[in-house]
Amino acid sequence: MKIDADVYTIQELEKYYFVVPDYQREYVWEADKHIYQFLVDIDEEFEAHSHDQQSYFIGSIIVVKKDSKYDVIDGQQRLTTIVISLCAMRNILEDLQEKGQLTDMSSSILDIIKGWLFKFDLKTKSTLSRLELQYDESNGYLETIIQKKTYEGEITNSIQKMQKAYERIFKHLQDYLNQGVELFEEYTQYFLTNVNVVVIESDNLGSALKIFETINQRGAGLNAMDLVKNLMFSKANTHDFETIKTKWKQITTDLQACDEGDKPLRFLRYFMIARYHNGIIREDDLYSWIISKEGKHKLQYETKPLNLVNEMAIAAKRYSHLVQATNSDSSNIGINKYPNVVKIGYINKQRSRQHLMLLMALDLNCDDNV
Repeated sequence: MKIDADVYTIQELEKYYFVVPDYQREYVWEADKHIYQFLVDIDEEFEAHSHDQQSYFIGSIIVVKKDSKYDVIDGQQRLTTIVISLCAMRNILEDLQEKGQLTDMSSSILDIIKGWLFKFDLKTKSTLSRLELQYDESNGYLETIIQKKTYEGEITNSIQKMQKAYERIFKHLQDYLNQGVELFEEYTQYFLTNVNVVVIESDNLGSALKIFETINQRGAGLNAMDLVKNLMFSKANTHDFETIKTKWKQITTDLQACDEGDKPLRFLRYFMIARYHNGIIREDDLYSWIISKEGKHKLQYETKPLNLVNEMAIAAKRYSHLVQATNSDSSNIGINKYPNVVKIGYINKQRSRQHLMLLMALDLNCDDNV
């Protein structure tokens, strides 16, 4: 396993062209939570009118080189937010330029940002953006922001989050501009030259996914559901990636259908307790058990990852219908599919959940009338 790790300023990231592969998680950062904290953390390190600015470490990015670009295995949320921030900075600077208010310093910063965001490749006669999002939910939206084009496609949940992120960042930058062009220049200069990122380059996907797992399995980064998804990709053959991606999207859609899209660990916990784990297990301990010797033996994902993903996809659909029935949600098909489960929901005013584990333990191919 060959690993290279180097510290770069945001400006220095221009040596890379990044791609977020289609099997990666979509953009999920919330404007009032993650973007707010992103901006606050930078503000706390930035010192106005200082000639000795302290550097700020914003996190790491794990990449694997693929042809002339780099696939992002971890850090896509942070990297997307950086790109959105630079788009907002460019737009403000271009507005100043149109008003004839651009200083020489601002003009230089504008040129740097524009060159960072994209370039026109004469060889291919196409525009190369610094970051390309390939997952379905992105729908080419980030590309339109980078190239200042009008987006006319579907507004997915991921795109909505990117739009709100941009609005929050733009307002934050505008607050600096309202205090003077010089202060805004200082802030953009600090963002480009003093905010640091560690780029971890691995020589192959398997090694990169292992690094990702090691960094995140302690619970500081992602939840167990994200880590299980990563684990399945790391164990699968590349020709199965598309199938796993489709199945995982199906799992996500089914959990969203029962209003548990933001609580995937409940499903994962019930699934494991009902079908594999002997006894009760807390959500915080799920991933540790899954990668334990016992978990590997029972789940068999090291040799048959696709089997486990298929089983989870079937179970997620049943779970979704059972939750809908328990909640007496007449707008969904669960209440019609499992009418008797609706009565169980009445026992505890739709808060009953224990029966879900029992029903999840049934053969997944059994008839619904069972």
